[in-house]
Amino acid sequence: MDKHSNIEDLDTAYKILRTYRYDSQDVKGFEKVQAAFEFCRLTIQKVGVSESTIDTTTRLQSVLKSNRQELERMPCNPPLASQPFFGQLKDLLLKTVKITGHKNSSTKDVIFRCFYSIYSILETFDIPFVFNDKFLSALKECLTSVRDNQYSPDDFRYAILAMLFDQIYTIEKFKSRYIEIYEKLYPVATPLILQCILNYYEQELKRFYDDDQGLTSRVDGDAKHRVFLNIFPEYLLMEGNEIHLPTLTKPQLDTFCQALFGWSYTLFNHFFKKQPKDFTLSVVIVRFLKLMNYCIPSIYFRRCARQNPVLVENLFRLLHLPLLVKNVTDYNARFGSKVVDSTVPEKHFELVLAAVELLYNLSVESCVVDYLRGLSDEEKPEIIRVLLKNCKKNNMYTAKFHCETLIALMNNDMDRLEEPKEIATSYVNCISKAVKTESQSFQKVRLSDTIIHLKIFVQNEQVKAEVVAQDGLTLLTTCATETRFDMASVQYPSMELIWSIIFDLSAAQLLRANKVFVDYVVDLTKSGTDNPDKHVLKRVAEGIDWQMKQKVVEEQKRNEAAKPVKLSVFGVPVDSTGKQITKEQRLAMEQSKDYKFDMMISYCHKDSTLCTQIHKQLKMETNARIWIDTEQMYGSLTERMSEAIEHSRIILVCYSNAYKESPNCQAECTYANDLKRIIIPLRMEANYRPNGWLKLIVGDRLYVDFVKYDFERAFGDLIRQLERYDKKYKETKEAPKPVNASNSSSVAQSQKKAMEVKNNPSLPVTQTGIKQTNKKSSLLDETSDTIETQTKSSTNDGTSDATYENKQVLDWTNEDVRNFFHDKQIAEMLQLLDRNPNGRVLCDYYQQLMNENSPYQVVKEEMKELHGIFLPYRAFVTFDRELRERISTKR
Repeated sequence: MDKHSNIEDLDTAYKILRTYRYDSQDVKGFEKVQAAFEFCRLTIQKVGVSESTIDTTTRLQSVLKSNRQELERMPCNPPLASQPFFGQLKDLLLKTVKITGHKNSSTKDVIFRCFYSIYSILETFDIPFVFNDKFLSALKECLTSVRDNQYSPDDFRYAILAMLFDQIYTIEKFKSRYIEIYEKLYPVATPLILQCILNYYEQELKRFYDDDQGLTSRVDGDAKHRVFLNIFPEYLLMEGNEIHLPTLTKPQLDTFCQALFGWSYTLFNHFFKKQPKDFTLSVVIVRFLKLMNYCIPSIYFRRCARQNPVLVENLFRLLHLPLLVKNVTDYNARFGSKVVDSTVPEKHFELVLAAVELLYNLSVESCVVDYLRGLSDEEKPEIIRVLLKNCKKNNMYTAKFHCETLIALMNNDMDRLEEPKEIATSYVNCISKAVKTESQSFQKVRLSDTIIHLKIFVQNEQVKAEVVAQDGLTLLTTCATETRFDMASVQYPSMELIWSIIFDLSAAQLLRANKVFVDYVVDLTKSGTDNPDKHVLKRVAEGIDWQMKQKVVEEQKRNEAAKPVKLSVFGVPVDSTGKQITKEQRLAMEQSKDYKFDMMISYCHKDSTLCTQIHKQLKMETNARIWIDTEQMYGSLTERMSEAIEHSRIILVCYSNAYKESPNCQAECTYANDLKRIIIPLRMEANYRPNGWLKLIVGDRLYVDFVKYDFERAFGDLIRQLERYDKKYKETKEAPKPVNASNSSSVAQSQKKAMEVKNNPSLPVTQTGIKQTNKKSSLLDETSDTIETQTKSSTNDGTSDATYENKQVLDWTNEDVRNFFHDKQIAEMLQLLDRNPNGRVLCDYYQQLMNENSPYQVVKEEMKELHGIFLPYRAFVTFDRELRERISTKR
């Protein structure tokens, strides 16, 4: 103790350390400094973790910091950082972390303050002891203890962990000082931190929102709140390009993802119980939303999104909060304050960004897209447009991309997209950048997500044309063919997207010129089932190959059509022999053609449950020969589909938004239309009206609504539609009575009996005027002993016998009214009348309607607002003309 025998107190030691100036010849001065360090070491060692040590180390840190440069120049051996004084500080630091047992609040505070003061001295001399193996081992023990035990919120462990991970183990410190050391921390801390979050996050979430003490003042709560709800999540969310970041394994991420989706209900349930204030909109909810976005690479993310539809509703409810929008006003001395703009408050900007990003990530699921499309104008949060404007102003690419996508998806009619060219440009640009990166993303926008969304947007013809014009097809063929891309998330959707685009003739021509891709598609169509990935891609490749061949045929037909047409001397087109074929002859030839199937059901597998029920009922009621892709399946699906259409007379198009977006369904429907098949549309989705290519095919056709009406009524309408094209559907098994074809079975019975009377005049006649056969030989007497005579034969187009033609309109029955509307092909207008209208009701309605200034506008608006149906003008003209003639001549 000779070296410091003349140092009597700490003040003397402080003075020596503060006033030392380096001089290579000053040996005594160097020895005094060593003695001062030794005196301080012994003092700290003697008292241990105590208030005295806190006071000593706090003052010592200030002294050493002020004279650090001079002290570091001393010729120490061993180096200064390895001197006994610093060794004592390291031992004491380890002791504070390892202290166990229950302590009172004052002792816990002393432990934390002692830890902080000692660490401050080590930090002054850049001694990275917190990354030392001994300290990391102690840290592991501390995290394990926290994981396995419930400590009080004011326990010193939470305070120490909060300081370590909030102030020391940060991305800034890693970059500036510990660039080669931080990776030692990850294997120790990351698994334990995840387990701590899984064990206690939901519990602390409830406690955070249920604690009413100091709600107006606190933001992040006590140390336990901060550790579990903010600091540990922030550790997992570290971002940076210069260093590696803590990552979870796939099993860990999958477990975490499922837990977060489960906790989302707890979070929003407690959040909306409180009146939203700045407290409830704290960083807690921001970190939670960011953690959900962090889990998007998990294979469970999309599955959980499908199973938790309430999450999307809660996000929209959050974005509707008035607190998130700030009005910008301008004051005028004459008119006062006036709102001139809106913006997102800076304190809530991060929250809005996180919520919008999560909505974007969830929107890759079709169920979420359906929800977005179904929103009314009032339900669409204005804040997304406000955020988009802010992002454009501040060049925030990622958030701008998210907002543009969500706004476009909330449009329930792709034909009316806002700025379709801008959307196409954004997506082509994003894909072009993402394919060049190792992460297959650009500005945090993933390549796989852009392809899924673009598949929706190319339903807009302008977007499709712009994608082709900007060489988007080349990018998509790259995504589809190169093995570095994942088959399920990139290759397969890229192939489907290409299929959707090449329905455009110019796109098909460009694709045929890409020999590499054409060869790739041909190889896929010839591949076997040995390679699972190729087997999955084979079906789409067959569709692309078939579609490109169809476009070749279409070009040939166009070239043939451009040739001069041979005309007769009367200017009428004739065939090569000079004979003219009339429309009636063509119809007769079509009806006499021998088809393998009576009808084909074209549907999207999203609607398979209802379509299967329709198929089953048709088989029971009509015994028709029906093709559906659950039967007669072998070989290429595309070839079977085309063969089915070629060998079917009637195509039932079960349309919905999913049907419209499916390239396979588009191929079926357009091919049936090209072959002039009878198409009967069946509506499968509420609030959906055909648009784009589907509108061109089914827009003006009378459809059967399986959404608005119950199944029995809608199926009856379907039978009625089928009867228009073939009488055999009347003569098979008795069909249920549809809403628009009441007693259709009785009509069929009367027709059959009338034919029997005509063929056998010797049969007795009943009081109703119809001759009867023997009951044993009649197939129809089971349902009716007497029936009315059907005196008017069917029309050429297969409509029902119209007994109403021989009656005054006022005498029409409900069946007469319905037959009239269906025979004139204006059945949709039946919805304007009572449920069971007769002739008198029809006359009254017609006369009142004609007294209006603009009757067509009245009817058109009523059909649109009450029934969601667009009424063509030609239908109204038919309705007016037919009724005006009958009412004026038969009064």
